[in-house]
Amino acid sequence: MSDTIKDHLGLIADLAEKAFANHEMSVVTEDDEGKTYVYRCRRPGSWAYGFTVIFRPGFVAVYGDTGDIVLNHGDGDSRAWVRRQQAPHFDYMLKKRPHGCRPPDEFMSGEVNLWLKERIEECCGDNEDAATWREARREWIGGDRSPDDAIEIVQDVYGDTEVVDGFYAPNSTSVWGCHALMCWKRLFEARNP
Repeated sequence: MSDTIKDHLGLIADLAEKAFANHEMSVVTEDDEGKTYVYRCRRPGSWAYGFTVIFRPGFVAVYGDTGDIVLNHGDGDSRAWVRRQQAPHFDYMLKKRPHGCRPPDEFMSGEVNLWLKERIEECCGDNEDAATWREARREWIGGDRSPDDAIEIVQDVYGDTEVVDGFYAPNSTSVWGCHALMCWKRLFEARNP
């Protein structure tokens, strides 16, 4: 299992690329008058990693074998809105999840270790007491590496726990949903150059 945000997102990107490589898209509904569009994307003869995408003005939903994601935005043309999004930079899209539809982010213990290493490197240049940071890192590495431990260590040596938010990665299901939308985008643009 990956324990840094970069590794976490990279692993999902690699898996999604392989999972969606042979997908094809079929149209379920294209209702220009009602502005409702529904597409299914899957490998021929299989529903493994298959998903359905629903577009309405200001609304996009993905559901299926990849997990579910709902996005709300201000654009009247949801298909055009998704086509403007770029992988792997999903921060903007992930912020469009309605608050009631946001699975909890995932704690990445490796981010704490990276943060502590950076603080140790910065201390040496600033003549701060690097020994305190080194001890905190040893404590972190030897401990349970839980979110509560991270908060305690940050509070003890840094004092400001806002930094803890940076130790969390977007939920895997949400990231898979974004990759599913990028798969739809690729298939849609191949069909409508």
